Amino acid sequence: MSHHVLTINTAGVFLRVSRGFIVCQEKNNLDKKIPISDVKTVIISTPQVSFSNQCISRMLENNIVILHCAENYQPIGWTVGLEKVVRREAFFNQIQATGEFSDKLWNQIAFCKIHNQLDLLNDLGFELNIQLSNNADIEEARVARYYWERYFGTISRVLNRERKNASKFENKALNYGYAVIKTLIYRTILIHGLLPALGIKHKSRFHAHPLVYDLIEPFRAFVDLLLAHYIIQNKKQIDNLIATELIDEDEVIFADWIKFFMSGLVEYKLKDNNLNYKILDFVDMFVLSIMKAYENLDSNSLRLPILKTYSKS
Repeated sequence: MSHHVLTINTAGVFLRVSRGFIVCQEKNNLDKKIPISDVKTVIISTPQVSFSNQCISRMLENNIVILHCAENYQPIGWTVGLEKVVRREAFFNQIQATGEFSDKLWNQIAFCKIHNQLDLLNDLGFELNIQLSNNADIEEARVARYYWERYFGTISRVLNRERKNASKFENKALNYGYAVIKTLIYRTILIHGLLPALGIKHKSRFHAHPLVYDLIEPFRAFVDLLLAHYIIQNKKQIDNLIATELIDEDEVIFADWIKFFMSGLVEYKLKDNNLNYKILDFVDMFVLSIMKAYENLDSNSLRLPILKTYSKS
């Protein structure tokens, strides 16, 4: 099931296709190639990359989503193929879904996110004493305030969560990781024929692709987990960079984080039905279960990503 997430962070690369391969041409280096059928998404992490039009067309034909980043690795947009109807029943049920069904679906997704955040804090050493009500909207906001104060203070330094125009390394790293997961989710939504513009909870007036923003919620804690493990493993180096106030502008440390994060999508496993799955694969499984929930108007068989089941290979 796994395919590659191809990250391009070297300036001056030219991408083309040849005989079923994506070919990366880099000045003064040998060409690198990968079968186009093995690629899920391409992440462009430097502005100095160019494509042949044939390359873009072939990638879109193969359901590859391209994530574009500007300076400082800030994600700024996607190149995606046209939406298509694959499962007509799921497609029309998504359009006509009742409030009761949507509320039940959202509650499951939101509480999975909440429990994943609390389980991560527990994994980081907090003894939690927080009682949850049955109202997902209230609890999501309440737990978020509780969570971020403790999360940042534990892994590195006391920070506020920055979503747009992030200036701190930790926030830029999280935003990058979330963007990668969103790209994988967007790709799978299109493959299964759902409408990314029609959300469960998020509304299109706030987000261009609200369903993507809905479905990333249970996966956010996994990005947080990977960043926590990265910082803990590199504590001495990161503490020195924080002390000298260099960490927020250090491109080497960010490139190293990208490498660690991409590896983590494959090396960190989640358990489901007594089997272990890579995070990379579980994204597909989760979105497929959402499609089936719409197809059958039954959310009782969602395959939710549960953080406390993770292991590392």
